[in-house]
Amino acid sequence: KLTDETTKMKSAVLAAIHTLQDAPASLAERLRYAVSAANREIFSVAAEQSELAGMGTTVVAFLGAGPRGAIAHVGDSRAYRLRGGELELLTADHTWVAEQVTAGNLSEDQARVHPFKSVVTRALASILDASVEITASDLNPDMIEHAEAVGTSRPVAWRQADVMHLP
Repeated sequence: KLTDETTKMKSAVLAAIHTLQDAPASLAERLRYAVSAANREIFSVAAEQSELAGMGTTVVAFLGAGPRGAIAHVGDSRAYRLRGGELELLTADHTWVAEQVTAGNLSEDQARVHPFKSVVTRALASILDASVEITASDLNPDMIEHAEAVGTSRPVAWRQADVMHLP
């Protein structure tokens, strides 16, 4: 049943992107709209099905058109760029410890072992209007090499099929 819901959510995201394809919207605006549409769909499904109450997810997504691109990110899923043999983190975690490090309340070393290190402060479906962080730049899909869900044991390599190109 969850697979059916996942398919519906993917369809909602693709429909949202295609809805804006000919609109005078930037890649960042299109991607924010798509991730927000996915959030509304997840929120709606979770509200309708009691076994999914409290469900949420993190996301990292890339949308590219020619030499331009935008990354959307909510939670602790990460995007990296591999350029010249150097791996560069492109997103900042939306976690309690990351916020404390940024505020100067915890060191990086303290954050790595803190009992709240996995507490996510932003997630899709946690609220109806999730706060989506967007980074736009001159990225292209070949520069985005890995996405990582922090709770997983390994990075997930992008496949060319995972990247949607717009004219």
